[in-house]
Amino acid sequence: MEDNNEDNPFNMPDMTKKYFEQAQEKVEQSQELLYEGMRDNTKGDSYNLVTVIYSLTLFLLGIVGTFKNMPNRIAVMLIAVCFPVFGFIYMCTIPTPTGFSEMNFFEFKK
Repeated sequence: MEDNNEDNPFNMPDMTKKYFEQAQEKVEQSQELLYEGMRDNTKGDSYNLVTVIYSLTLFLLGIVGTFKNMPNRIAVMLIAVCFPVFGFIYMCTIPTPTGFSEMNFFEFKK
């Protein structure tokens, strides 16, 4: 039996090079998508915090009637009024998620 090393694909360096180039491109694309997803996840967490701030406002306004002293009522009400203002300002500073468009959200067609 004759040993012919030229026909062996493992001895041809260009044989697998193409596959590794394609694989590297796919890895780079997947890394970009992963980082994009991580950024969007952080933005989503920020929007959840805004929801909690608005919920806290409703809670404080709900318990303001249980206080007997008027100065306590006014203090809690002033604190409760400050929360939605802070929440709105914070919400406006959060960048929109990837792919979000106001035109698509309200179903306006170009």
